[in-house]
Amino acid sequence: MTMSGRHDGGRTGGYLTAPPPEEIQRADLEPCVPQRERVTYLSHLQTRLGRHDGIVAGFAVIDQELVLNVIPVGRLNAQDSPVRALTVGCCYVPDLGQWWFYRAAAGQDQAERLAPTNELIQAEQSVLFALARRARAV
Repeated sequence: MTMSGRHDGGRTGGYLTAPPPEEIQRADLEPCVPQRERVTYLSHLQTRLGRHDGIVAGFAVIDQELVLNVIPVGRLNAQDSPVRALTVGCCYVPDLGQWWFYRAAAGQDQAERLAPTNELIQAEQSVLFALARRARAV
């Protein structure tokens, strides 16, 4: 039996060879931002924040970017209403040549930088301080 088309001659050892990578890649499915670094840095921050009582941190996606929602559980602000969650993003800052954590609510353009991603203790403290500020807000 003979085969036609692209399978013709591609049969070796009883199996079909895979198509070259360029034939199976689709530009419309590629993420527009690098996720590997973002996942790594945010996972490390999530681990550190998860050690604190009354803090839950979970992942979400905003505009195709992974972010970390840091949720204070059982905390009330000055008006006796729950303290809002803090959304932390992670982006590469070309001018500084490094990745930074930032408050994602304002977006990257107007973001408040929290700390370099390699400074996890500083980032953790910045997030906790921002949550404490929200709790004191009137």
